[in-house]
Amino acid sequence: MSESAAGTFDLHCHPSPDISPRSQTDEEVAQGCLRSGQRGFVIKSHVTPTADRAMSVRTLHPEVEVLGSITLNRPVGGLNAAAVEVAARCRARMVWMPTLDSRAQRADQRLPPGYAAPVWSGVHQEMAAKPGYGPPVGILDGDRLCAEAHHVLDVVGEFDLAIGTGHLDAQEVSVLLAELRRRRIQRVMVTHPDLPRQGIGIEEQKEFARQGALIERCLSVVQGGKVSEQVTRERIRACGASRTVVTTDLGQPGGDLISDGMAIWRRMLASWSFPDDDIVAMTSTTPFHLVSP
Repeated sequence: MSESAAGTFDLHCHPSPDISPRSQTDEEVAQGCLRSGQRGFVIKSHVTPTADRAMSVRTLHPEVEVLGSITLNRPVGGLNAAAVEVAARCRARMVWMPTLDSRAQRADQRLPPGYAAPVWSGVHQEMAAKPGYGPPVGILDGDRLCAEAHHVLDVVGEFDLAIGTGHLDAQEVSVLLAELRRRRIQRVMVTHPDLPRQGIGIEEQKEFARQGALIERCLSVVQGGKVSEQVTRERIRACGASRTVVTTDLGQPGGDLISDGMAIWRRMLASWSFPDDDIVAMTSTTPFHLVSP
């Protein structure tokens, strides 16, 4: 099992088309799934809803579970409840809170020494500098969720969608999770909290897991040197395999192919001596249940 992607499900990957180059198209990822036995994947884009793309791939390859999502950055209107409802009615299953337009991402574009800029960074900075693009997308009004965020959560609850916290910082995630608990919305994943820019420490990660959120570990974050394998292993154990999902977040040109990422994860987890049952849960069962209709 540890050598195979059979049955895995990738919640977070970035195929093309996109505003920046990507390593594979939607179709190529699906073909890779057919070869490896991977169950499926969620198409994520920082700038466009992807339910239509997912439907096109499912039509060609009905054996692969390909699902769409929407990310609440400026190109879809930010915290736009109408756009979320349209995406849901087109069978998208996941809503990502702001990523490249979050306040944490837009606050400081400088990179720590040795860090490569995201593939989308240049074109996004060019777009964001134009007068019509708009400011960062904040989700708070003081220390509470803003009205627009509440409208988005109304739609998330109505359509039983999953929600990822995007590039929100620790304060924003904490306030969001509190409101999701109040609304009894349980399909929630804290998105790559190991990224330094988000400022979410391990104690906060453990608390979010204790509150019922799933904690995401991304292959791209490990491969990009933003967190070590040792720290990743320790944090999975600290938060618990039952509260962990592993994803690829791949699509970067020149890196591993998206369709190879889940097999890489399984080999890595096996090398860290996680039991097979935990590996299946983190790579297959838990991620698919988060988004399954």
